[in-house]
Amino acid sequence: MDVEKILLVTTPEQIFSTMDEDIIHREYRKMMLDVHPDKNKHPKASVAASHVANLYKQALEKVKIGVWDTPGIVFIKANTGQTFKLKYFYSGDFALGKFYIGTKHLSYHIKPEHNKLFENAVSMISSFKYKSDKMKTEVSKYLPNIEKNITTVDGERVLVLKKEPDMIRLADVLKYLKGSIDPKHIAWILSSLHNLCCYFHVEAICHNDISIENYYISPEGHSGALYGGWWYSRHSGEKLLSVPNRTFKLMPSKQVDSKIASRNLNLELIRDIGTTLLGGKTDPAPMTNWFKLPPMKNAIEDYKIWYNKVLIDSFGKHKYVKLDLTSKEVYSKIK
Repeated sequence: MDVEKILLVTTPEQIFSTMDEDIIHREYRKMMLDVHPDKNKHPKASVAASHVANLYKQALEKVKIGVWDTPGIVFIKANTGQTFKLKYFYSGDFALGKFYIGTKHLSYHIKPEHNKLFENAVSMISSFKYKSDKMKTEVSKYLPNIEKNITTVDGERVLVLKKEPDMIRLADVLKYLKGSIDPKHIAWILSSLHNLCCYFHVEAICHNDISIENYYISPEGHSGALYGGWWYSRHSGEKLLSVPNRTFKLMPSKQVDSKIASRNLNLELIRDIGTTLLGGKTDPAPMTNWFKLPPMKNAIEDYKIWYNKVLIDSFGKHKYVKLDLTSKEVYSKIK
C-alpha cells in the first residue's frame, strides 16, 4: 500500500487482515518498511509512518478488548474464550459505545465504564410484565428481546437483540428523507409510540431516552419497536441513574432537583420527536401546536386526545397512507 492510500485509512481493520496478534505484527513491519522515510522518499512518508504506527497500536488495543470490526462483520471475543461473529450492514457511534444493525439482529457494544447502565438495561428488558397473554402477544413485538449478553475479554459489554428485517432506525429514515417526514407519516409513527407509552403507563416504566436513534419503524406495518436507550430506564418513583443531554433539557426543574423517574417524561420525549421529524414545518397547525403543549396527566388520556382529536383536526378521517421505503433502500443510500 502506497503513502497516499495509507493516509486515507481510518481504522486498523482496513490494513490489518486479522485479529491475530502475530499476523498483525508481521503486516505492520512490512508496511513500515514500505513507508519509512529512510526507505521511501515521498514527502509525506514520515506522516504515513506515524499513521501506520498509530493504527498498529489501535489494532493491538482492539485485539486486547476482543472486538475486531471488518466490513460487514464484527468479531467479538468473549471472556469465556468463545468468539462470536455478527453480520451487519450499518454501524455508528452513540454516547455509551457503538451499535451495529443487521438484518435480524441489532447489537450494542458498551464501554466498560458504563457497566452499571448496561446491567440496568438487561434487568429492565428481562422483567417486562403483561396483564394477559393477549397483551404480551400485542406488546412484546414492539419491545427488545435479548439474544446474547456478552462480556468481552477486556470488560466491554455487548447486548445482541433480535430485530425484524423490515425495521429501520427512525434517525436513518429522517436522514434518507433529507431532514423532514411528511406529517401524515409522522401521525402513525407517533401513534405507535403513544400506544407503547400506554403500556409503559400501566407498568410504570420510564424509558427516559425515547428518540429517533432508539426507535425503529416498519413502513409497511405502520408499527415500530423501541430497541435502544434502555440503559437509562427506571420504574416510576425510582432514582434516575443517568439521562442523556436531550432528555435532561426536557426535564421539569422539579424532576432535575429530585432525580426521580416520571412516566410523563415519556410523553415529553414523544412531542420532541414530532418536532424533530417535522424539520421546521409549521403545518398542519393542530399537530404542530400539540407538540408545544404539556402532556396530559397520563399516557392513556394523552393518546386518546392525540388520536381522536389532534389527528382528526389535522387530516380528517383516519386512513392508511403508504410510506414506500425499505430497509435495503435506506441503508444503501445513507452509507
